[in-house]
Amino acid sequence: MKWSIPTLMVSLLVLAIPSSTIAQKTWRLEGTVQDASNDGPLPGASVFLDGTGALTDVDGRFVFDGQGESPKVLRVRYVGYLEFSETLERWSGRRT
Repeated sequence: MKWSIPTLMVSLLVLAIPSSTIAQKTWRLEGTVQDASNDGPLPGASVFLDGTGALTDVDGRFVFDGQGESPKVLRVRYVGYLEFSETLERWSGRRT
C-alpha cells in the first residue's frame, strides 16, 4: 500500500462586516480533501481548524464559518494516510 499525504485545496474568505458598536470580522474556510495520487475525493476525512472538527462530505468538501480572529492551524486526518497540517497565514483568495 502506498502512503501519501492527501492534497488539500483551501479557499479562505475574510470579510470585515461592521456591527452596531464595533467591527466584527467574519471568515469562511472551505476546501476539498483529495488523494494526491489520483485526485479522487476523500469522503469522511477529519478536518480540524484550531481544535474544531468536521468531516468531509461524499465529494471530499468541507466548510468552516466563524467570527473574530482568523484560524491558525488546519489539520486533516484520514485512515491510511499521513496527517496533513498547515499553519495558515492571513490572506484572502483561492489557494490550490
